[in-house]
Amino acid sequence: MKKFVELFLVSFLAITLASGAASITATRIPTAIADGGGAGSTGYPYAVFVTISGWTTAANSQAYVKLYNSTNNEYMWSSSNAWSNTTTYNTANQPVVNIDASGNWSGWIYAKHNTSLGTAASVRAAKVGATSTNLTSSSQIFTILNTATSGGWIIGQTSSAVNKGIVAYSGGSMVGTYRTEDNSITEGYSYGSGGFKIAVPIGSVDSLVAYNDDGSAFQTFIGPWIISAGVETDFSSVSVLASGSASVSPYMWKYNSPTNLQFVIKPTTDTLKGIRIIKPSILSWNTGAITVLPNSAGLSFNGDTVQISNISLSGQDSVVLTCGGTTAIDTTNIFSVIIQTSNDGISYGQISTLPQVFIYGSPRAISAVKQKEASGAHTLLGKWVVIKGIVTVANEFAGGNAPGGPAYIQDETGAATLYDTAIVNNVQRGDEIIVLGVVAPFNDLFELAPCSLLETVSSGNPFDTTVVTIAQLL
Repeated sequence: MKKFVELFLVSFLAITLASGAASITATRIPTAIADGGGAGSTGYPYAVFVTISGWTTAANSQAYVKLYNSTNNEYMWSSSNAWSNTTTYNTANQPVVNIDASGNWSGWIYAKHNTSLGTAASVRAAKVGATSTNLTSSSQIFTILNTATSGGWIIGQTSSAVNKGIVAYSGGSMVGTYRTEDNSITEGYSYGSGGFKIAVPIGSVDSLVAYNDDGSAFQTFIGPWIISAGVETDFSSVSVLASGSASVSPYMWKYNSPTNLQFVIKPTTDTLKGIRIIKPSILSWNTGAITVLPNSAGLSFNGDTVQISNISLSGQDSVVLTCGGTTAIDTTNIFSVIIQTSNDGISYGQISTLPQVFIYGSPRAISAVKQKEASGAHTLLGKWVVIKGIVTVANEFAGGNAPGGPAYIQDETGAATLYDTAIVNNVQRGDEIIVLGVVAPFNDLFELAPCSLLETVSSGNPFDTTVVTIAQLL
């Protein structure tokens, strides 16, 4: 009993103490943004939903919020209703937000890309009147779009989602964001109520989700929409699906581990005379390491699109495309790969079921994956995450009606519950482990389930414990 109480209290205290840490998180931020932002109507804006939690040193005050990298700021839509990339904290240069009595705030900010900033940016909040009191988020890596060659736009002349944040999704990834009209932001174009223009990578957009200012979902629009370079694709026109099937292997792999992706494309009903594979913006591959079978097939490249020609597939025929040494940005998610086919070699459409890859990235701080929206919902609810920590409870709670545990791990920022036999049957207290799991709170307590053990980094690590007796608890 003494051991049980010790273990329970260690885990409980770790979870409780971690909840007090101040943090700022870009909870909705696009993976791709248009290049060439500037003052006035120059460039194409994007939106970021920011969550500030537990910043008690700034409670009941105001804060400037910006996206920056080193000495460069993005062009921010300021509280003076102007675009500015000036680094000096001022209402003319950044938006100003109100931090509540608990040190919390969440909402949308708007930016355009400053080419000098590069491909990475963090969100920073600085207290008005005392800007040395500040919070900074982890860095986000962007794919920078040239809207003439690697990006286009999904647009809506009008919609029922009036003055809402709106996110374009592709394979579970947020590939573009902005705000619908009428938002009173200077953009250089004019659409009706609920209208929008979002810069996105070429390929496919699966869905659009409009969000309220508290971060809750307002409305979903279902695609797919095929995005071409330099082209405005109206969301009211859904793309036509084509025949054919495709698979990809391996399904799961680590983002920075060069991987030979193999695509197998087969006909279903019509004879296939052409195939296009469109690289997701999160992937990187070398066209020199791409091969195709049969050898008689033609292979060419146009930006992120791999074109296979000189084929006539029917019956049990297939094409095998291998992309050697593929890597990805540091992310954890399931992504779809756009496959388009043609039965005449001229007109192409997207196949109905897209092949998917599961990429996992570097471990994130436990406090970061436990973030909540203003509504109280977990920001990453239902999402896959990777975390690393020391096991404080292994299989001590497992058994009976709970064979999956729970087990507990903690890092320097907080603690998490893991519920899966793959964890409790394969770890010991003091192990430092890397875990992949789905955010699935139980009775509003943070938990990963299901989850799997990616790596045991080390064993026998010490961790703090508090030993109490039953008498002390009574």
